[in-house]
Amino acid sequence: MDGRDYISFDYHHDNFLYYYRYNHDDVDGDFLKDQKTINNDQRLDNARLKYLNVISSKNTLTVGVDYLNEKMVSADRLVDGEADVYTLALYAQDEMTFFDVLDVVAGVRYVNHKEFGSAFTPKLSALFKLGNFNIRSTYGLGFKAPTLKELYYNYERRGRVYLGNTELDPQKSEYLSAGVEYNTRKVSLSASAYRINVDNLIDYVDGEGENERIHDNISEARSEGVDVLLDVRTGAGFSFGGGYSYVNARNLTNDIRLEGVAEHSGNIRLAYDHHWKNYALNANIFGRIQDEKFYDGDPNAKGYDLWNFTTNHTFSNLGSLIVELSAGVDNVFDYVDDSPLGAHYGTLTPGRTFFMGLRINFSE
Repeated sequence: MDGRDYISFDYHHDNFLYYYRYNHDDVDGDFLKDQKTINNDQRLDNARLKYLNVISSKNTLTVGVDYLNEKMVSADRLVDGEADVYTLALYAQDEMTFFDVLDVVAGVRYVNHKEFGSAFTPKLSALFKLGNFNIRSTYGLGFKAPTLKELYYNYERRGRVYLGNTELDPQKSEYLSAGVEYNTRKVSLSASAYRINVDNLIDYVDGEGENERIHDNISEARSEGVDVLLDVRTGAGFSFGGGYSYVNARNLTNDIRLEGVAEHSGNIRLAYDHHWKNYALNANIFGRIQDEKFYDGDPNAKGYDLWNFTTNHTFSNLGSLIVELSAGVDNVFDYVDDSPLGAHYGTLTPGRTFFMGLRINFSE
């Protein structure tokens, strides 16, 4: 029905408190057993108001306001002991359909930040439907202000000092993507390519002191890549699928790879699903594969592959009870990253883990 409209309001509050609790008295009397020392008290308030108007079956308009306020208190890790920042955003988006084969979404977002002023970020995307094929494309601009930690937070970890930087500039980006999808009853296949150009990318760089890292703006960076997804339903309860991602992310200023990014990654899934009269079985094998992550001046984080096996069993012949049992193995081949202390880790899994769960539902 045309002419419908809706108003919604959301409010979210979050408080994260990070502290040390000492398990013995200090011989110099600086602290006592069970005394707490607050390292970081971080609070977040987010209020969102949205208005949606279904103008017609082929046109929906959305406008809204998003207010975010962040505050951090840390006597030892912030220069002034505390810091706060707010972001106010106004946005509008129009979803339109033309000739039942072309969907267009056009939007714009206005952002006002306490420290970095204002910016407009438009976005335009289109979907063209042709039989079993969908062709998609998106273009947009982005604006990301530095976080409180990137601006003000200083800390030490494993002999290295990490520093905030109040001279940071906001990141600005340009995004372009294009992709094609093929869908039938048994097969879904999609491939997409994208490019993201970023000015003033925020990342850690070497500081002036030894073992010192500081947040700074990289003048220019670029990420481009390809994503491929496949899902096949073969029949008789079996299905399989997977995905592959290639990412070429570079710091163009220094002509090196961006830190913490894996160039190749993928996943593989095999599933079996069958229902009998009073029993249903679902079994899955899932594997994630990733190559090493680059870190400038440090050993790279190792590549790895992790495999999980999960089964779900449902019993429904127990009167008013329905029993659901799950069991399986995470990290089937018991892989553990054995890099030395202080190195970059590809994964923090402790090794092979067995699990089991039971759920009982009552029904009339």
